[in-house]
Amino acid sequence: MSRPRHIFLCGPAPVRCRLDARGRSRQDGRCACAGHASGRNDSMATAKQGGVPQKGGAAAAKRKRGQSVPAPAPAQGLGAGVQVRDLFELLKPVVALLGGVIGENIEVVLHDLSAPGASVLAIANGHVSGRNLGDPILSGPREDVGFSELYRDVAGTGAISWAIVDEYQTTNAAGRQLRSATLLFRDGAGLPMAALCLNADMTVFEMAHGWLEQMLHRKPRPPRSEARTGEVGLEAMMQEIIDDAVKRFMKPPALMNKEEKMYAVEAMMHRGLFLIRNSVEQVAAALGVSRFTIYNYIEQIKQKKAATRP
Repeated sequence: MSRPRHIFLCGPAPVRCRLDARGRSRQDGRCACAGHASGRNDSMATAKQGGVPQKGGAAAAKRKRGQSVPAPAPAQGLGAGVQVRDLFELLKPVVALLGGVIGENIEVVLHDLSAPGASVLAIANGHVSGRNLGDPILSGPREDVGFSELYRDVAGTGAISWAIVDEYQTTNAAGRQLRSATLLFRDGAGLPMAALCLNADMTVFEMAHGWLEQMLHRKPRPPRSEARTGEVGLEAMMQEIIDDAVKRFMKPPALMNKEEKMYAVEAMMHRGLFLIRNSVEQVAAALGVSRFTIYNYIEQIKQKKAATRP
């Protein structure tokens, strides 16, 4: 009696052939072998749980005749006995767990890459990117290089594999900089199937860091009674005016928005800073913008004041 040409893997998903009629591995989640499609090898199908042969099948008949049934070769790696849907169900509670522990400023999201139009299967702290369950993959942060891994050709191993895209920078819809990382899963054929992503909004930490830097590394000011004459004294006074205008926002200039920078420039105007030669260049360097931007701020402030005059 010849051995059956088809070996069936058992699991929570529908029974599927491991080998097709030509001996080629099948990992696409459905049986497509010629024998199974025609219904001729139904007697060889095994039960879904534990690999127990179904009553009346060929395996049971062989045991009655005292013949051994060939066991399938053991699968290697994460994919051993793990189906695609199993992986999603395993990762969903991980999303909830991480989201509750690592803080509200870090988004955790699970993507089903087979459904890009509604890829978000699970999400925690979605306010970081503004996403919800069922949102498309394109609704994520901008400049996300994590999904560049999707376009890399990977040979199938017959088991679920994974790859990590290390920390990189992205931007959310509000323009805030995020620190992101992606864990990409591939199926046995080497095709992308799922992605677990982290997106951290570092704004709060950067503000706190800037405030601490300012408090811990402040340069001592010269005594008020000290006479300041010449170019050196003038330079120090200009820097003092700039520092006083910026520090009221309790954040480094890099984190100040346009409105805050304009208020700082207006405060400098009130103290006569821009009457001094080269003051625009010094302010531009302090605020991290171009001198043309400072001129634009000054012009807007003048127009605003003119519009409010009776």
